[in-house]
Amino acid sequence: AALQADAEAAAGALGDHGSASGSLFDSGSVLFLGVLRTVDIQQAVPLMPFFPQLLQQQASLPGPPAEWTMDILLEYCALHCSGGASGHLLQFYPALLKICQSQLSEAKASRSTEMSLQLLQLLLAHAPNVEALQQTKEVIVPLFQSWVTTFDPWATKSNFALPITTFLGLLGAWHACHPNDFTEHCLRFTEQAASCGLQVPKLSVLLAACCKQARSVALRSSVMSAALALAPNGVEEAFWREIMNGCNELILAANKRGISSALAKTLQSLKSSLSAKLPAPARSAAELQLCLLPKEMRQSSALQEDGSIEDATIARWLFSRMAVWLKQLGASRHEQLQALLAAAPEQVREALRNSGL
Repeated sequence: AALQADAEAAAGALGDHGSASGSLFDSGSVLFLGVLRTVDIQQAVPLMPFFPQLLQQQASLPGPPAEWTMDILLEYCALHCSGGASGHLLQFYPALLKICQSQLSEAKASRSTEMSLQLLQLLLAHAPNVEALQQTKEVIVPLFQSWVTTFDPWATKSNFALPITTFLGLLGAWHACHPNDFTEHCLRFTEQAASCGLQVPKLSVLLAACCKQARSVALRSSVMSAALALAPNGVEEAFWREIMNGCNELILAANKRGISSALAKTLQSLKSSLSAKLPAPARSAAELQLCLLPKEMRQSSALQEDGSIEDATIARWLFSRMAVWLKQLGASRHEQLQALLAAAPEQVREALRNSGL
C-alpha cells in the first residue's frame, strides 16, 4: 500500500539523521525511499532540495554506500526524468557519475553494481548536451570494451564481471536514445581492434546472441534493434540464426506476459510482507523501460497509467522494424531472403507477414 507519511517531514528527519551520523542506513531511509516511490510530481517538490545534500554527503563518505542509497538516487533521477526536468540533472552529472564509477570499479558485483548500471542508463538516455553525453561515455566505454572482449554468450560461464542483463539495458538505451553515436562508436571500436591485431567478435552477432540474456520484452526488443543497426548488408547465417531465435523467444515471452505479471505481483507482495514493505519502483522501472525505446515509441498516446508501454506494442514495433529491414534486403537478395524466411519459425514468419513483409 502507498505510504501516507508526510513527504517533507520524512525528508527532514532523514536529513537530520544522515547529517549527524554520516549514513542513511536506518529506518528513515526505507521510509524516505517509499515516499519517493509513491509521491506524484507535485508532491515531490519539497523533496528536491534534499537531492544535492544527499549527493554531497555520499561523495564525502568513504567506502561503499549505505543500504538504499543507490535506490534513492535512482528514484530522484526518475522523478526528474518523468517530470520533464531531466535537464536540471546536468549540474549533478559529475557527482552522480563519480558515485557510479566508484561502485562499478569494485572487484565483486553487488546490488549496488546493478543500481549503478541502472542509474547510468538514465543518465545516458537523458544526457541534455554533448558534454554530458561525453562525460557519461567516459564511464561506459571501458565497460563496453570489457563486454566485447570477455563476455561469451555461448558459454555456460563468462569472465565478464558485471550483471549482463542490467548491462544490456545500458547498451539498449545508448542505441535507442543516441543511435548515431552508438553506431559510430561500434564501428570505430571494430576498426581500432583490427588495426591493433585484436580479435573481437562481430558486434552485430554478439548483440543478437545476447538477446537470450534479456528478460523483459522491452530489453530483448531494444537489443535486437541495436543488433540490426550493426548488421552487415547481407545474409550472415550466424547473425540471422540468433536474430530469428531471439524473435521466437520474444513472441513466447510476450504471450506469457500475463502469467508472468501475475506471478511477479504475487512475489512482490510476498517479498514486501517479509521485508521492508517497500512499494514497487513503478516510476523508475517505467523510465528505465522507456529509454530502451526510440523517441517515437515514447509518445504519451502509447503510455499506460503507470508510465510504461505494454509488451504487445513493443513487439509490434520491433517486427515492423525488422520487416522494413528485410524488405530492403530482399530488393537485392530476394532468393537469400526467401531461404532465410523458410528457415525461420512459423510464428516468426507470421509476425513478419502481419508487419507488412
